[in-house]
Amino acid sequence: MLPEIIKNIKYNQLVYEHINKKLGTNLTPKEIEKRFQITLHCHDCKVSRKDKSYYVTCKSQ
Repeated sequence: MLPEIIKNIKYNQLVYEHINKKLGTNLTPKEIEKRFQITLHCHDCKVSRKDKSYYVTCKSQ
């Protein structure tokens, strides 16, 4: 499932705003995308799904 998520991930301004709000940060879009890529390529990622959303966690991050 993770390779499919990596292949199809989409970013837009609403996503960036949502992430910054949830994290209490003011990251740039490039910083957010970089962090996503690092997390998604982590060797111990776990993907879970709730309703229409996917959640990726990485224990080593």
